[in-house]
Amino acid sequence: MTNLTTDLLEAASRKLCEIRGQDADEYVQYRHPEGYAVCVKRKRWASAAEEINKFLEIVAALDSIQNSDLQSLKNLDLNNQAI
Repeated sequence: MTNLTTDLLEAASRKLCEIRGQDADEYVQYRHPEGYAVCVKRKRWASAAEEINKFLEIVAALDSIQNSDLQSLKNLDLNNQAI
């Protein structure tokens, strides 16, 4: 998985907010991450940063599957396979 530095992640998050027409520094209420019946306030770019991290995890999972499938094909001896 691609690991972004804190500064790069914040910059990308702020850019994502800009693309969406959102104020990155606006405080927004979110449900508590542990599921408690309370809300927490944080800047919008912090949520965008979470989205970016989750997206990078998904990309890493897809890459992993594609790489393992390619390796399986490389290991497959087509001359000995029944058609």
